[in-house]
Amino acid sequence: MSKMKELREQAEEYWHEHMAACENWTHGAVEKAWIDDAGNICVQYEDGSWWHYKKTSEGLQWW
Repeated sequence: MSKMKELREQAEEYWHEHMAACENWTHGAVEKAWIDDAGNICVQYEDGSWWHYKKTSEGLQWW
C-alpha cells in the first residue's frame, strides 16, 4: 500500500472516531491529510477547519 493511501485511510479512521465523539459534526468529510513536523497526522475537512491527531495509550487525541 502506498504511503499516501495509508495516510488517507488513517485520516478517515480518525475522522469517524472524531465524528462519533461529537453531538453534531458540521465540518464535512476529509479534504486532505498530512504529517506535521512532530509526526502527528493533521486532517483538514471540507469547511477548512483542521485538527492534529495522535493515538496514545488513552485513545485518540485531537487538538
